[in-house]
Amino acid sequence: MFAFTADAFAGSYDGDDAADYADTYWQNYNPAYTSFECDCTNFVSQCLYAGGWEETGSEVDDPDAWFYNGSSTSQISEIWRLVDDLEDFLDSSGRASGPYPVTGPYYSYYLPGDVVFASWDGDGDMEHAYIVTGVYSTHLELTAHTNDRHDITTTEIRQIKNSVYFEGWFLYSSY
Repeated sequence: MFAFTADAFAGSYDGDDAADYADTYWQNYNPAYTSFECDCTNFVSQCLYAGGWEETGSEVDDPDAWFYNGSSTSQISEIWRLVDDLEDFLDSSGRASGPYPVTGPYYSYYLPGDVVFASWDGDGDMEHAYIVTGVYSTHLELTAHTNDRHDITTTEIRQIKNSVYFEGWFLYSSY
């Protein structure tokens, strides 16, 4: 159903390593990283880095720069820490394919380490980021920071916030 292609492979990604990182640091934050009041995208970026994503760029507001170089926002790219910017980067970087629905017929296409974004009021403006940590025929399990959650199911999230809208991204193992 989905075709993934890349012309040249510059990097590699292991979604299981990313999910393992999420399982380890979902509640006990990694002291090597600054945490933010809204920490979901920072956490997802840490997971992506643990999975093998290579940092790129050096200017914090560069739309092609994804990096963490220190503890202040002047040393961390906007893509690393902001939901909309990470989603745009997934769309333009050649490291992922999406967005895809996060519903029953699509669950089997997801893998641990893929990324899911949530729009709480369903308007499509993404406000939260999750890393996929479990895949089942009836749901996905997602892990995130901010309101720290570990293996919360898409079903549980919909019960808490029935207007939620999800978009998912399949990450390439080579990019």
